[in-house]
Amino acid sequence: MKTFEYTANSKIYRGTLLTPKDAAPTAAVVLLPDWRGQSSLAFDHAQFLVELGCTVVIADLYGDGFSPNSLDQVGSMVQTLVDNRDTGVAALRVCIEQLQTLVTKGIRMYCLGYSAGGMIALDYARSGAMIDGFILCSALLKIALPTQSTHIN
Repeated sequence: MKTFEYTANSKIYRGTLLTPKDAAPTAAVVLLPDWRGQSSLAFDHAQFLVELGCTVVIADLYGDGFSPNSLDQVGSMVQTLVDNRDTGVAALRVCIEQLQTLVTKGIRMYCLGYSAGGMIALDYARSGAMIDGFILCSALLKIALPTQSTHIN
């Protein structure tokens, strides 16, 4: 497990990279967590995927590695994600591009999004992203923005 740093829109994001120890990965997954960010729940989900043979990046939803530690912090942070959906898509795009440079060319790449992270994953899918799959779990579903396609490749 190590820090996975990437920059989008002049903002530094600090995710976490987890890799299988004893074998080459069979897939790569960017896990977009729920409102808690890089919480113990996100790490549990990531560890399960690593045990299945995946390389996993737990994405940084808010920037600077911030993860809320109380409900008082959540409302404004999630509202910022909702109000700036294009920023989340840009950050995810950079995260995926950087992850693709670390894994074997041709390895299958997926986004797994929970709640607020699911909203970002869905918006990324609408952007025409060319990865192998998107999985949304209890996603914070929002209709496509006027500038977004409703078609997912």
